[in-house]
Amino acid sequence: MADAAAAVVLHHLFDDDHAVIRRAGGDGAANPMAVSYHVDKVVVAFGMTALVMAITVDRYLNGLTRPFWGWVSDHIGRENTMFIAFTLEAVAVFALLQMISHPVWFIALSGLCFFAWGEIFSLFPSITGDLFGKTWATTNYGLVYTAKAWALCSPEWARRGCSRRPDRGRRSSGR
Repeated sequence: MADAAAAVVLHHLFDDDHAVIRRAGGDGAANPMAVSYHVDKVVVAFGMTALVMAITVDRYLNGLTRPFWGWVSDHIGRENTMFIAFTLEAVAVFALLQMISHPVWFIALSGLCFFAWGEIFSLFPSITGDLFGKTWATTNYGLVYTAKAWALCSPEWARRGCSRRPDRGRRSSGR
């Protein structure tokens, strides 16, 4: 009985975290972009729309990215790997903003953004240990993950705060 209760609690915790992740980054970012640029209902391949295909590709590439960047890091070093990944992501985001209204580019470039983004999860803990040593490892990892959590949650908090403002959507009369 205790296992079933623990499973329910774990499911709800995961479900709540997943909802925040989708709103802050993941699926929640792809949907409004796809709708705004009218690529959400364009059927691309296998009966899937550009939005569904982009989310599917994003998930596969986000899963492959962590071992890939770890392997690259083993060969050329963490700092060089991070430089390449951050540069790749910057190029991918810039290109996505330029070509977002084309369904195939929306799929490919959002996948590339997720591919470059996943590097952070495989290399940040390691580079934190390299830079600060093992003496304060727990404190340093706590700070790194607190920063990640803040970055994940703050867009959602900002969205909620802005939607509660009474003057939202109104223009100033100039007086």
